Order: sequence, then C-alpha cells, then structure tokens
Amino acid sequence: MTNEELVKRIREGEINLLADLWMQVRRFIAKRAYIFCLHYNGTSKVDQEDLIQSGYFALLEAIEKYDPEAGSSFIHYLNYFL
Repeated sequence: MTNEELVKRIREGEINLLADLWMQVRRFIAKRAYIFCLHYNGTSKVDQEDLIQSGYFALLEAIEKYDPEAGSSFIHYLNYFL
C-alpha cells in the first residue's frame, strides 16, 4: 500500500495503520536526522535518536495536514515538516 493510501485510510479512522506508515517512512526520517547531524558535525546538542523521535511527531502533523489534491507525494510533504 502506498504512503498516500495509508494516510487516507488513517484519516478515515483506521489508526492501526499508523504503524505501517511509520515502517514505510522511518528510514527516510532517520536519513534526514543523520544528514542534520552530519551537517552540524557535533556542534548541535541534539542527538540523532531525538531527531528521529521528533520525526514521529512531524509524521503525525503531516498526516493531519496532507492534501492529496495539491499534487505532491506524501514523502515530499513530510519532508517539509521535518
């Protein structure tokens, strides 16, 4: 099932699919956290695991505000919230 389909079904009330969506996007979120840590090269006091946890909350917000009619993919939209 695509990210967009999962988001649609989650918004329709199938909250149990949230874990499936997380499994599909967690590597993307982890990669963004890793790139952030590399960019700041130890000058930031934020841990990569903390950024991944924050990514989960960003995922929840992106699910709530995603508009499939806007024409972008969900992963692209999620990147905005990260």
